[in-house]
Amino acid sequence: LMFLDVQNLNLPNLPPSIAAMSSLRQLIVRNCGITLSPANQQVLSSLRKLSLLDLQDNPLAVAPDIRAIRALRHINLANTGITELPVGLLDHPHVVIGRFDGNQITSLPDALFNAASNQGSALDFANNPLSATTRARIKAHYNQTGNHFGVMAEQADIDRTISLFPDLNAHQATNLLYRLPGTLMQ
Repeated sequence: LMFLDVQNLNLPNLPPSIAAMSSLRQLIVRNCGITLSPANQQVLSSLRKLSLLDLQDNPLAVAPDIRAIRALRHINLANTGITELPVGLLDHPHVVIGRFDGNQITSLPDALFNAASNQGSALDFANNPLSATTRARIKAHYNQTGNHFGVMAEQADIDRTISLFPDLNAHQATNLLYRLPGTLMQ
């Protein structure tokens, strides 16, 4: 079995038999009530050939440690209640796409901003309660790299910008706001 897609079931634990699926490349388990227990982490860590891990809409609360999943290229932890990035994400050799939107992340690590400009370009942190300091760092990062990690400007700022420039959409307004000199607080 190379692909396993399970959605909208009451499955709070990953079946231990998944760990024996040595050929598994894609694991999609959405909206199944999974939390990240030690047993679930152990199952995930055993899937060394996994290239896609999608646990969207599960109440994980804690992000998985992905260091052992060396083939991983795409990770989706959107709407999982996590507060931090997965251990091993920023120094992972192959992850190119990561969705972490709709969580409880308040800050992003320095290493994310210090990475090469093309690294992290497909990481999405939209709809997280990011601190003002983190948002300011995202603005500065955007000015250096053109990447804002999917984080839109505050809605009130977007609304004001669109009232001045009615032809802009929210994404265009965010890009304009991030290009302005100064900080977001000014």
